[in-house]
Amino acid sequence: MNGLKEEVAEGKYILSFPHLTSTQDYAKKIISTCARDIVGVRADYQSSGRGRLKSQWDAVPNSSLLVSYIFDLSGFSKRHVKLISLVTAAAAITAISESTNLTPQYKWPNDILISNRKVCGVLIETPAFKQSLSQAIIGVGVNLTQLEFPPDIESIATSIAMEGGQAPTPQALAKTLYHKLLWWADILLWHGLDPITEMLREHDGYTGEHYRVTTDSGERPGTAVGITSEGELILRMEDGSILATQNATSQKSVHRYNIPADS
Repeated sequence: MNGLKEEVAEGKYILSFPHLTSTQDYAKKIISTCARDIVGVRADYQSSGRGRLKSQWDAVPNSSLLVSYIFDLSGFSKRHVKLISLVTAAAAITAISESTNLTPQYKWPNDILISNRKVCGVLIETPAFKQSLSQAIIGVGVNLTQLEFPPDIESIATSIAMEGGQAPTPQALAKTLYHKLLWWADILLWHGLDPITEMLREHDGYTGEHYRVTTDSGERPGTAVGITSEGELILRMEDGSILATQNATSQKSVHRYNIPADS
């Protein structure tokens, strides 16, 4: 581990690198070494970043926060583990809002928008080591200083700078986000999911969005009308029926130029 140590809390560090193939993959290596003082991995550039559904990510060097946190699951039930993506979305919204004075929106399941364009995404992985599920790897990427995007995504991607915000440094935002993750995780453990889903509803960026869901009768399109108290997406299907699901896929996705995150 020859990266630069960036302290985010007393005795806790994020390892920072100019270049990595993937912050997610490097975080897995750290977990296997049992280095408990390292709570994350950050890169100025990653050449093999990936997103949800195995989409590829390629952030312009030094333009984004590209970080993967090693998150301790001690005290989390199996149900809580399944809700980590909601915790992370709440943490990202809070960190971005407090760091930039912009107002992000939440798009189910794990995208953060500003002005209805994607600025941030999340990838959660829970690798099992020694037959136990003790840690999650939370990949988060935030577009900070980009002023343009390739033509194929320029209508659906944005950055803090493009929205008129004062972009924080990746180091500063990584530290803020780390503390927001801990804060919202405590909310989940002590108060349940309701405060988190209520916060995400207040930052609604999903209502009216089109999704596809695979059912027993095949793949069906639907329009988002809300989320349940358990964080499921509520869809109004073409026949007028209502379906709550955890397995829908957005029909409008960004596949390049962002984050180490599954989005």
